[in-house]
Amino acid sequence: MKKISISSIFCSFLLICCTNDTIPIIEDCDDTLSYNGRMSELIDRTCAYAGCHVSGFSDGDFSTYNGLLRDVESFPSEIYGNSMPPSGSSPQLSPEEIELFNCWVTNGYPEN
Repeated sequence: MKKISISSIFCSFLLICCTNDTIPIIEDCDDTLSYNGRMSELIDRTCAYAGCHVSGFSDGDFSTYNGLLRDVESFPSEIYGNSMPPSGSSPQLSPEEIELFNCWVTNGYPEN
């Protein structure tokens, strides 16, 4: 009986942990976010720096708006899935910055 209870608890724990990988729905997105307004500085600081998403980088050049358009829709899933920025790299995104990325993409990632 103890084995069944421990197994049930463990399975429940795994199920709960896996459901935390979903992208949260943000109710109050800032619809004034734009690439040229606030996002370019954030992207330059956290994505498009030497050795990462710059010109010539095999996984995309995010140093310009047109360069990142190919990959921008995957930003929320990669950020919430903790694959970007990579663990151990600097700087990491704050919860507020993650929310900015999600809102910007949700609002159609405007340039201006």
